[in-house]
Amino acid sequence: MMIFFQDDSDGDVGETPDTFGTPIRRGRPKTTKFPQRKPSAGARSNEILAYEKDRKGFYDEQRKKKLKSPPKRPATDFTGDHHPTLRTMAEVERSRLSKGQTFKTRDLLILRTKEEANLRGLSIKVEKSDMFRFICWSRENPSFVVIAYQSMTKGWEVKTALVRELDYDPDWNGEIPGGK
Repeated sequence: MMIFFQDDSDGDVGETPDTFGTPIRRGRPKTTKFPQRKPSAGARSNEILAYEKDRKGFYDEQRKKKLKSPPKRPATDFTGDHHPTLRTMAEVERSRLSKGQTFKTRDLLILRTKEEANLRGLSIKVEKSDMFRFICWSRENPSFVVIAYQSMTKGWEVKTALVRELDYDPDWNGEIPGGK
């Protein structure tokens, strides 16, 4: 006899008759567990702060390793143009860099940004480019801005791309993060 519902259950969230007693995991899967033990409740504040600093450093290092490893998805899953060399200006005009495009590597994103700047005859300044974010703008023309961030699932995603004369992005507040 199969029991579909028990009236005497305590109603724990995430339990089904097949996996009764085993909760369903939600959220991001955990990485390797931090090796140090958490200080006890009566520990000094400097011990607690040192523990939190070490724990944050440990998880940040793991995240950096994951972001440095190449994405396991094929290039066809990304929406940006993945041609490995410079394109002609006619091709750049037809397939522009736009908000929401994703790229497998940062080098391809930089190449597409340089093509757009070359199309308008602008010199660009890369404000911040590391393994987490790419921020680029032009001192000659402040309406040229490209901001992209890396995510483990999407690769490099363009969040702001104001690269043509009359581009407008209602989500952009006009401030360059980290800009001077």
